[in-house]
Amino acid sequence: MEFGERDIAAMYDELRQLVRGTRFGRTGTLSGTALTNEALARLFLSARPDDAARQAKAPLVFESKDHLLGSFFSAVRSARIAHHWRNARHNPVDVLRTNGLLYSVEGAARFPELEDALEVAEIGVLHRLLEELREDAHVAPRERIARGVELRVLGGVLKHEAARMLGVARSTIDADHAFFQRWASVHVAHDRAQLRSALGRLRTDPNVREGELIARAAELTLLEYLPEARVAAKLARPVAEVRRWLAFLRGYVEQWPDEPPVLS
Repeated sequence: MEFGERDIAAMYDELRQLVRGTRFGRTGTLSGTALTNEALARLFLSARPDDAARQAKAPLVFESKDHLLGSFFSAVRSARIAHHWRNARHNPVDVLRTNGLLYSVEGAARFPELEDALEVAEIGVLHRLLEELREDAHVAPRERIARGVELRVLGGVLKHEAARMLGVARSTIDADHAFFQRWASVHVAHDRAQLRSALGRLRTDPNVREGELIARAAELTLLEYLPEARVAAKLARPVAEVRRWLAFLRGYVEQWPDEPPVLS
């Protein structure tokens, strides 16, 4: 069945009432109207994946009205998740660990030790970055890039499988990932500056033992993107200790959450 913009507009009040009558509309800070609007925007974007279809205002094609409603509520769920991650408080250490993970997967067929590598906070950061990318009108293939990163980093899908699922060459998957690395690095500049400010305090903090070692481990891991095993070898310490230092640093940074960063 085809649904044009007039058909969707005629269903608008029905969709809004459905959202308000479910748990999706009662939780979070998005109103039923705002959530409906954002979900519809996502629905139109996914149903019209290319610029030509959007400019021509091509009708949305679904098997039935029930199929349309199912797709709409999937978009509602995505909108709520995106809203949560956009507004959740994040820690610069989590942000930069996530950015480093994007470099560790580069060139690999599969993300190494996926289950152990990604923590909840880092998944949240990745969601936030992907949502910001999807809203960046300056990036034409933004949906394809975001989907590729989701498949590989969040889904653990093999590179050739991700290429097949998206209908692109493996070289395109690599190029898209490299672009997202660079794009994300620009978008975490504020967090990088906050971390440098925290490391400056740490190095002169008389209450912290091994402050210099912790700061150096953080620089190598979070700013130079070295794997934890290489950092441990470089500092002649166990990997477990490097991880413990980074966990300590995460709490240390949160002691000054509102302090403006000092650029270096």
